[in-house]
Amino acid sequence: AAGRASDDAVLALARSWQVAAFVSAGRIPEAKAALREAEALASVAEPSTRAFVAARRAELAGAIGDLAERRDAFADAVRLYRESGDVRRAAGAAANLADVHNRVGAYADAADALRAAVEDCRRVGLRGREGWALCNLGYAQTMAGQPGDALSTLAEAERVARTVRDQRLLGGVRLYRLRALLALPDPAAALRETDSAVAEAERLGVPVLLVLTLSVAARCRLALGDGPGALPLSERALALRDQLGGLEEDEAEVYLTHARALAANGRVDEARRVQQTGRDRLWAIAGHIADLGWRARFLRDVPTHRMLVESDEFG
Repeated sequence: AAGRASDDAVLALARSWQVAAFVSAGRIPEAKAALREAEALASVAEPSTRAFVAARRAELAGAIGDLAERRDAFADAVRLYRESGDVRRAAGAAANLADVHNRVGAYADAADALRAAVEDCRRVGLRGREGWALCNLGYAQTMAGQPGDALSTLAEAERVARTVRDQRLLGGVRLYRLRALLALPDPAAALRETDSAVAEAERLGVPVLLVLTLSVAARCRLALGDGPGALPLSERALALRDQLGGLEEDEAEVYLTHARALAANGRVDEARRVQQTGRDRLWAIAGHIADLGWRARFLRDVPTHRMLVESDEFG
């Protein structure tokens, strides 16, 4: 019996790795099948094995768009990693769990959880995870109307990124710094950094990062009344989003920013169509969130989502 349990645990881990591979390749039905088998194999396994499977369940939930399932799966992973004594993986999973709150507009909850995650990651020496937790904390602070605090947090994240030589983290810091600067009373400071932020995102070759950076750069141009300068940026952002097939975060903003850029250039009919396409996409994403309370929060508490659903700013 012990030998069979050991074999099942090994197979559960193998199938869990396949979940990650299938998700990365966009092969969601196969990822679901692999996860079902992994969960069955791990049902009586040690907590460490069940924790690893739970983390892959969270990864799959993120790809599908079920934020409540992602929340619950990461919570299970944190609990099981702690039960098994694996404080490093527990800290990493807790950082991921904290960021889920950002996705439904619970920015105060996200900030509290991310501060705790930063301390946990720092204590166990997970410098890269610490940097991403700081980055996500800066995002939460910006969205909660605290861009000054966000800039301080992001400066700390940048120091971590340079220490561990994580170029992707550095690109994320620059994106979120641009967001924070744009939230200041004078958006001119953000405009001064748009070109370098876009160039950095292009150099890194991370498509999702480039889409979001282009979109925020377009927002900077719009904030200063430069519709002609915003349009090529927003157009390129939406085209890249279409190539990718979707984004895990801030996808609605890409649609709304492009609609506003079109309207600023007198192309109001096109702006209405882009807004409607974005609204339809938002409803489709929300439909994947099984928890009705969290689905409502996703639509209501994220400002861009609320504007896309409720606003008729293009007439």
